Amino acid sequence: MKLPFITKLIVGFALIILALPTWAQVILDNSQTQYLIGRQVSLLKDQHHQFKTLADVQGSIVSQQFIRSQQGVLNEGFTTADYWVRFDLSNRSSQSWLLEIAFGNYSIIDLYAVSKHTGKVIHKRGGDALGRQGREISYHTFVFYLPMSPNEDQTIYIRLSSVFGQVLLPLYIWRQDAFVRSAQVTGLLWGIYYGFLVAIFLYHLTLWFFTRERNYGLISLYLGAYVFYELSRGYCIGVRFLWPGNQWLTNYSVSTFFTATMIGFLWLYSSVLRLNRLGTRLIVVFKGLMSLVLAGWILTLFSISGVSQNFVISAIAFVVALYLLFIAGYSVYRGNRPARYYVAAVVIIILAGIVHTINRAGGLSDTNLLAQHSLNIGSMLQLVLLSVGLANTVRLERREREAKMKAELETAELRGLGEERERLSAEMHDGVGGSVLMLRQAIKQLLKNGDYHQQINKLDQLVLDVYEQVRQVANNLLPAELEQKGMKTALQELTDKLNHISETHFFLLLSGQEDRLTGVIQYQLYLVLVELINNIIKHAQATEASIRFTATATLLTVTIRDNGVGLKTSPNALEGRGWRNIRLRLSRIDGHSFKINHQTEEGLLVQLTIPLPSTSHT
Repeated sequence: MKLPFITKLIVGFALIILALPTWAQVILDNSQTQYLIGRQVSLLKDQHHQFKTLADVQGSIVSQQFIRSQQGVLNEGFTTADYWVRFDLSNRSSQSWLLEIAFGNYSIIDLYAVSKHTGKVIHKRGGDALGRQGREISYHTFVFYLPMSPNEDQTIYIRLSSVFGQVLLPLYIWRQDAFVRSAQVTGLLWGIYYGFLVAIFLYHLTLWFFTRERNYGLISLYLGAYVFYELSRGYCIGVRFLWPGNQWLTNYSVSTFFTATMIGFLWLYSSVLRLNRLGTRLIVVFKGLMSLVLAGWILTLFSISGVSQNFVISAIAFVVALYLLFIAGYSVYRGNRPARYYVAAVVIIILAGIVHTINRAGGLSDTNLLAQHSLNIGSMLQLVLLSVGLANTVRLERREREAKMKAELETAELRGLGEERERLSAEMHDGVGGSVLMLRQAIKQLLKNGDYHQQINKLDQLVLDVYEQVRQVANNLLPAELEQKGMKTALQELTDKLNHISETHFFLLLSGQEDRLTGVIQYQLYLVLVELINNIIKHAQATEASIRFTATATLLTVTIRDNGVGLKTSPNALEGRGWRNIRLRLSRIDGHSFKINHQTEEGLLVQLTIPLPSTSHT
């Protein structure tokens, strides 16, 4: 059976295509300064690490296993496999060229340049496992001089073995002068970034040293771990300068410092968000995440075949970020205003991580500096937001501590006042009062036997008045009703008592909000009102007086009015001991105002205004 002509043509064309090399050629000329090599290369995945040398992949069977790349930036994701890269290179320029593998974390890199004319092979090695010798040019990525003469054609083979279980291969060919200019800009940007990290770390460490605030210490620990984490990745300062040749740190520095960073991050957020106030379930989850972070680190140390360090790190970072975002949002919902900054900080770092991942996958323009450095920019913004939020948290905690201390002092003062009242009452009743009564008894005895009847009667009355004054002072130091039932009850009982024995009739109108005042403020206000009542009884010659309480959401106003003769017109009328005592006691009430309206025709009007604490604090 003969095949149709069209079928023969299609089959023949397919055979020709299959017979062609599975990789394209890159042609270098003087018109360009940079080439992104992605779709021009072919890839071979070595899952079992069996192809170690060039000869292993040049055989006809293995050579046919290379697959043409469809990506502009090669990204094989999280994998522990080795990869071989192959492409043809033709130099039609007179310039020197560099090959950059723009990902800084490979354990071993083997570069083979095979001349198509002579078959000569030039082999270069690089990678973090070789320490300083692992970079032909000192740079955070791996850069090799291409050993090519003008008009030379080569086949390039690259073998890559990943340190952290991720194969990302942004592959560039640079003209040497263009690379130098780009490297200078990149170095400047990384220098600014590292300088910012160190500066903000030293700033918080200094604050902790001088204030000993716990949260400043926690953010210093977090920042210290984060600085070392960034030194171990990114610009690769650690493997290039801090621990070159140290195999353990080369392999595990990223996972180790990442673990320390996550623990510091969780610890910091649990403190600034007051996790113990948000619920026991969230505390249980927090402890579980701490265990997960440590378990992930231990897992990376075992170097289990097929387990990617970067996958473990990324998964843990994602889970921790979601947890922190939830507790920060919940804390905002519960009324913690500084937590808004912590929510924004987590959102910023999540978005930066997403942009970084998309850029690494080739989804964004490679010339976009913001995309290239999205993780760095996000980290800087995150740290600024954390710093602002922490400053607000520390300020809030200081206010709460001061309020708590003030409340404790007020309680202690009130307790001391009560004890002092008991002591003075006992001494005045048993001491001064007893002496005065004995003196009165002696005078009465004189009345029976003496002739100075009228003078002694006056003296007797005077002594009786002194006794009554002493008794009143002893009782009015701090009435038991004030200590036990509050100012409202004490004032009611005082005015009821005065209305039975005084010529002035007192009207008391309460607002119902008096109990919102603290005990010490009630005590001071009570004593002020007692002094004003005494002034009315002694000096006003009034038949009626009123004490009126009115309240708004934030203020309590007390208006004392009488229909007496008012104050004297003398400029020293308000300089007596009684008025000085009133001003002294009012000075102990923060935010008060005190007004006096004294017109002889209308008697005297005194108005006191005192701030009311919010209902959430009562």
